[in-house]
Amino acid sequence: MTMLFRATHPLLLVLSLALSSTGRADPFEEIGRCTAISADAERLRCFDAAARALPSADATAGDTGVWTIVRPPAGSGATAGRATATQGPSGPDNITLTIGCADGRPSLSAAREPVIARSASTLVTLHVNDRLVLSDLWSSSNNFRSAAMAGDVAAFLRGLPATGKLSLQFEGSRGFRFEGIFELAGIETVRRRIVEACR
Repeated sequence: MTMLFRATHPLLLVLSLALSSTGRADPFEEIGRCTAISADAERLRCFDAAARALPSADATAGDTGVWTIVRPPAGSGATAGRATATQGPSGPDNITLTIGCADGRPSLSAAREPVIARSASTLVTLHVNDRLVLSDLWSSSNNFRSAAMAGDVAAFLRGLPATGKLSLQFEGSRGFRFEGIFELAGIETVRRRIVEACR
């Protein structure tokens, strides 16, 4: 069983992220022992020792996707090039964002298992570095496992900064909501390759 809780101390967050994927002993026992220590220096040493005994949070649970270039198989037709970023294992909404080339134009879509939408379209709100960029309806695929941006994808890609985070928030008519967060580092390479593939 996995328990999710809001950690109010950075070390508690490290412990909760690491333990969620390693299956080690219950962390509350060790944390409780540390919090019971009255001397500040000794209590901090206890927390440090508890954190060192666990795998690094970075190694076990990331919350942002990383871009990778995927070459399409020969003769695949529609997609000439693609870059995919998948949200890390700490997030329950494992989303893949794909930038590709179809019919000579850049395309941007998001996919998720089991489904990304339960209707012909879903409302997608995009933020770049916590700044609202766009809120629009995306078209759902026939199996509802992906949704595609309907607007000017090329202009949107040109406007993305080289660093920071891109957040996509999905909302559906039946009350479902989920979010994918993606690092923008590497987007320049992705942009260049997709533009070349679409020529």
